Amino acid sequence: MFLFFMEYLKTPARATNYLFSALHNRDRIDLLRSLVEAHAKTDTEREAVLFALKCYDICTENRNFLAHAHFKKVTPEGLLFLKLASDKSGTLKPYVGSLESIRDLADSMSHTFEYVGLIWGSVRYTAGFGAAPGAPDWPLPERPPQPRKLNWSPPLANPEGA
Repeated sequence: MFLFFMEYLKTPARATNYLFSALHNRDRIDLLRSLVEAHAKTDTEREAVLFALKCYDICTENRNFLAHAHFKKVTPEGLLFLKLASDKSGTLKPYVGSLESIRDLADSMSHTFEYVGLIWGSVRYTAGFGAAPGAPDWPLPERPPQPRKLNWSPPLANPEGA
């Protein structure tokens, strides 16, 4: 995302690096969306980059959920994870998900990573980096399926062993 930030922020590299480092990921994505809206060269580019940002955002949320959840055990309902409640109460909340949903998450992250890289290549090439004068634009890649947000439901109020 830093490369997109540099492309669309249109400030000296040192200032871009400072802002990128100072902002939290949520603020970076929100700012980058605004920058793409303002500076994308075509509607097609704008739509492609905004879709890439949406996919990235979903992948980031999913990653954060799993990174901050602790696997407890396999239950008849699926994989039991415990995660601290977001209300800062210090309570652990149980969530159940499937191995298939984790596999899907990993695959969607891989597709998003590849798509973002191809979009970046297209934007830079079309902007003149590496393109010969009069060369046709580098075509934008096909969109991958949009990642699904993990939607695990809490199991029974007091799962055994939680």
